[in-house]
Amino acid sequence: MDPVSRIGRYELRTLDGRLVRTIQALRADTDMHDLRPTPEGNDPILAYVPRAHADLTAVGGPPAVTVLDAEIHHR
Repeated sequence: MDPVSRIGRYELRTLDGRLVRTIQALRADTDMHDLRPTPEGNDPILAYVPRAHADLTAVGGPPAVTVLDAEIHHR
């Protein structure tokens, strides 16, 4: 299974399967375990945003590659 959700959306459901609400990252993919609901309801999500032309030569990587930056999105 691909651990990154291509839709960037979580569905919160009751134990019987009824949909309570949907939480969605803004214009980004998200990892299936990077949602942290809070009692205040702001639901921070870790979202992954591509960044092109990153130079990874300092750590033995290629000089120009696309990497994923992590951003915290709040609802």
